[in-house]
Amino acid sequence: YVVKTDSLGTMQWQRNYGGYYGDYCYSVLKTPDSGFLLGGVNSGNYWLIKIDSTGNQMWDQTFNYGQNDVCHSICQAADGSLLLAGTVETSPTDLSMWAVRLSGLQQAWVSVTPQGAPIVIPPGGGSFPFSLGLTNCGTIPCAVNVWVMVRLPNGSLYGPVLGPANLRLPTGATLSRLRTQNVPANAPAGTYTYQAFVGDYPAVKWDSSSFTFEKQGAGSWVVGGGLKGWENEGEDFDGGARSVVSLSGSGATPTMVVSPNPFNPTTTFTFTLPEAAKVTLEVFDIKGQRVWAQHAAPLQAGEQSIVFDGSSLPSGVYLYRLNAGELTASGKIVLMK
Repeated sequence: YVVKTDSLGTMQWQRNYGGYYGDYCYSVLKTPDSGFLLGGVNSGNYWLIKIDSTGNQMWDQTFNYGQNDVCHSICQAADGSLLLAGTVETSPTDLSMWAVRLSGLQQAWVSVTPQGAPIVIPPGGGSFPFSLGLTNCGTIPCAVNVWVMVRLPNGSLYGPVLGPANLRLPTGATLSRLRTQNVPANAPAGTYTYQAFVGDYPAVKWDSSSFTFEKQGAGSWVVGGGLKGWENEGEDFDGGARSVVSLSGSGATPTMVVSPNPFNPTTTFTFTLPEAAKVTLEVFDIKGQRVWAQHAAPLQAGEQSIVFDGSSLPSGVYLYRLNAGELTASGKIVLMK
């Protein structure tokens, strides 16, 4: 049972996690994205739960070392690794202190943005372009999977139609790719949700992002018919020549870095243009409302930078979108005051 209060003790929200068998929380650690990591016990195992700033569960993980394993404390070391400490019953007569070191708290975020809206696919099928962005806002490099699922009009999930791709994001790196999703003619009519995930495929989802599109006409396609007709193509994730925004040092052109991230109150968007282009940088809150924008006259080819000042905004997660000619980049930034 978790309660979030303000500085005067007034309740802001409350949440329950777990089931019916002795689930306890003994430790709370604030994370760089303004969320929290909870440590305790679930069914006799060490238990970690990651929640966001409003208490929504993002992922959980259990560790088993003996009987009646209990995690009593969590801390994060200077190198970004996580240390868990507690007790383990190694035998009916032996209760031991037990410390566990994890490689680090994964701080990878994903954003998926349609290029033009609303998206309406005609009865004969069609396609739509979108950008998919990833950001590592942690203190260490992280290895992630990214994949995309489609939620059908009947509510079931289908896919993945993209991925899972295996990536390694350096600290502070931002990655964005332009791709195109095909929708077959026999897809049922109705409203679809196009949802991207980042985490450890398929069970652990650290973050997700989505948008909706509509398919017109009556289709006969059914789940189980394979991915035929749902082809996904576009720029590679490996930093190749077709990269829109590559990881720092891993691709030819162009590169983009947002630093610092998290930030207070300013951060700098640094990017490289292969040719002169007019640049627009927009920042949105998590509800999709634009809170800041800068339109720059045509900038010369080469490295450029734009400073974003969040002094007038509250702490939280924000989305950004950069358009430079035919190039598009998007991702998440965190303001921590």
